Amino acid sequence: MKKFSAGDFLFFYCPLQRGSKLAAVISKKVDKRAVARNSWRRTVYDLVGVDLIRSQKPLALVCLYKGASIPENTDDLAVAWQQFKAYAVDKNYLRFHHE
Repeated sequence: MKKFSAGDFLFFYCPLQRGSKLAAVISKKVDKRAVARNSWRRTVYDLVGVDLIRSQKPLALVCLYKGASIPENTDDLAVAWQQFKAYAVDKNYLRFHHE
């Protein structure tokens, strides 16, 4: 499994034969409340999962948040995802219809 770092996010990834998979990981050290961690996970699934499903190349992806506290908005996550997406398309790990 390879890794890519973008800001407070670390993406672990490897190509699959069929069917993409996504996991979002946030430590209890970041926030003890399960409700807050689960809310962040749902945000990751909403933002990243949509693009991952649209990709023609299946990929196993783990998104690890390593910041000090859960961010208030999703701007940092969106920027980190766009950086990883550009890297993965360039390295031919992801491919979309419009490219």
